[in-house]
Amino acid sequence: MLMVFLFTGFGWMANSYMAMHLAKIILRMNKIDNIISPWDSLKLGVSTGLIGVMYDLFTDPVDTALKVWTWSYEGAWFGVPTGNFIGWFIILASVITEYTLTLYYGKTKTDKVFLATLFTIIGSLLVILTLRACWLLGIR
Repeated sequence: MLMVFLFTGFGWMANSYMAMHLAKIILRMNKIDNIISPWDSLKLGVSTGLIGVMYDLFTDPVDTALKVWTWSYEGAWFGVPTGNFIGWFIILASVITEYTLTLYYGKTKTDKVFLATLFTIIGSLLVILTLRACWLLGIR
């Protein structure tokens, strides 16, 4: 169980950081202070989500074959459930969008803490509702 925790944590950090910076390069967002407009925040979030899922499309089948991950049901993509990739996209897109919006709108430390908390709650609800909708629709 500890190994899954470590693999997942480091995997999320590496994938998120790599995907966000690749998206910034592709979108030509070279701002040093990371403060970008709300529209650019959304573009960066969606691009980061797509890049992260593309990366995960290659790593999860390998991890599944090596028995690093086991799934309660076998999915269509080399045994990986589709909901895994939907979850990756929603989480990466929402976290990066929320992060950049917090930098844009947060003028003081109090504002940033409030916005980070608010966006975390909204992002978590979005993930839960999306995965619940996938389950109800039979997307596995």
